[in-house]
Amino acid sequence: MKKLHLLMLERNNKGRIGAPLTQWEFEQTVGKYATCAYAGEGYPDYKPNESMDETVRRVMPDADWVIDKDDNYHAEKSEDRSYKVGVFISDLHAKHSYGLGDPVKWANLLKESNYDAYFMRYPLVYGTGHRAEVVLDAIREKAHWTPWSVNLDSFYPRDKKKYDVAFLGSTYDCYPLRKAIQHGLFFAARGYKILMRNAPPGPLSKAPYKDLKEKYIVGKDYAEALGSTRIMLFDCSYYLYAILKFFEAGASGCLIMCNEPSMGRKLGFIPGETMINIQETTWEEALQYYLKNEEERKLIADRAMEACRTLHGHDARARSWLDKLREINKKND
Repeated sequence: MKKLHLLMLERNNKGRIGAPLTQWEFEQTVGKYATCAYAGEGYPDYKPNESMDETVRRVMPDADWVIDKDDNYHAEKSEDRSYKVGVFISDLHAKHSYGLGDPVKWANLLKESNYDAYFMRYPLVYGTGHRAEVVLDAIREKAHWTPWSVNLDSFYPRDKKKYDVAFLGSTYDCYPLRKAIQHGLFFAARGYKILMRNAPPGPLSKAPYKDLKEKYIVGKDYAEALGSTRIMLFDCSYYLYAILKFFEAGASGCLIMCNEPSMGRKLGFIPGETMINIQETTWEEALQYYLKNEEERKLIADRAMEACRTLHGHDARARSWLDKLREINKKND
């Protein structure tokens, strides 16, 4: 089978944290199975103020696909190009960097952007007052669900468990359950080893690990913390996204305690089997039960770990994503 030729235009996020680092790891893994060139900001092949066609001609004239950066929606894409263009999209409720505060405006921009494919981390968005399919419907024939994946060399269970329960993350208004947990965790889990820390503020794509590690638990320290934790508490927001934390915590051997995400069951996050579904009124009792019942905790956590390590590692996702690109190519031939 001929290797696909892919030109990646996302910035080099090797030294970042969170989702930007995860995307960089995923793109590097894709390079094991396809012929890839990386020409985003921070790479040697990057050239500012260059059109996509110019970059293709200069860096990879035989590109089958160009994977665009996530801030290029208004840029013109040539109608007679020999390559296809795709982009990864994450949050659907808004696109604040474009001044778009609701999913309808965001969907309209996507529809007008002239991409051949949109690789959606989440296909649905709840909690906005609009239909959950509002963005999906706008780009449906070009939409391809591509959930998060995880670096299995970083996120794995450590032999020694330093913490009984961890709460690590942002506490914005869209996370009401997280606020309740932050307020009550030290009382609910009194007598147990607790790790609680907020995530750094601001865009993570501009936050190098080296500048944050003294104040926050990020990057390598975050992976180490999850691998050393028995229970991970978080909230997938009222948008009900299957956020990256599910994959990180699951692969690390944590018991996942969170509200149930949209499409979570299709990913293997099943309440009572691979995670515990909690709400603002139930999390304390559920946490106390699993803190006291280690065998049950480990049984559920191990099921989630097996699912994540089998289905959601970067290698597995990269191979399935490349199959998807080939399928799109075949349909359009």
